[in-house]
Amino acid sequence: MALLVPACLLLLWYWLGYGLLPLRWQNSHLAGPDAPLQRACRAANRGRWEPAAQLFEDAGQDWERRSLYAQRLGYLAARRSDRWLKAWQEARPGDPDAALVVARTRVLYAWKLRGKARASSTSRRQFEGFHGELLASQDDIKKALALRPDDPTPLVAEIWRALGLGYPNREMRTLWSEIAARAPHHFEAHSSALQYWTAKWRGSKRLGRVSLMRWPVDRICLSGW
Repeated sequence: MALLVPACLLLLWYWLGYGLLPLRWQNSHLAGPDAPLQRACRAANRGRWEPAAQLFEDAGQDWERRSLYAQRLGYLAARRSDRWLKAWQEARPGDPDAALVVARTRVLYAWKLRGKARASSTSRRQFEGFHGELLASQDDIKKALALRPDDPTPLVAEIWRALGLGYPNREMRTLWSEIAARAPHHFEAHSSALQYWTAKWRGSKRLGRVSLMRWPVDRICLSGW
């Protein structure tokens, strides 16, 4: 026992000194602490939507934060329960923030149906559900954009629709021009568009190599390719 205590203290010092925290102390979903978002997610799990609505009100025109909130709350609704989201819609018809989360949820749910396996290991039924949900998401994205035209966040969701449905490169450039007009340096928009342009998805090895190795981040998707 006498040897165990110093050993534990030494291990703790090593973790803290080198940033190697135990996994149970880490949040694998967020790059940094965001207490209001975590509270909103816990409340949503209990069926309460009000903290989620307050997140978006506080974010205002911080598009990066709105994108994060829509992604995390949409993931929650797509993976667990959307009861709280439906209650939000009923309580505030025409709320652009609720509409945004609905659009993001639909796209995330589509990707959930597809699964993470390669195409060769994905069943026909999975692909039918995947494509069906992505097709249906168009109306949700359009509604969210119509309710708040200056917000690029619904268009970020559309990038993942473009990737899944195989938008031609021309249509992707048109979509990107709409995003760039609203937020040309939007981080999630850039990182999502990079997925589209890789050879694995809808681009090529050359486009993927250029985008990842040669172009500055703020010019990758604005270059016209």
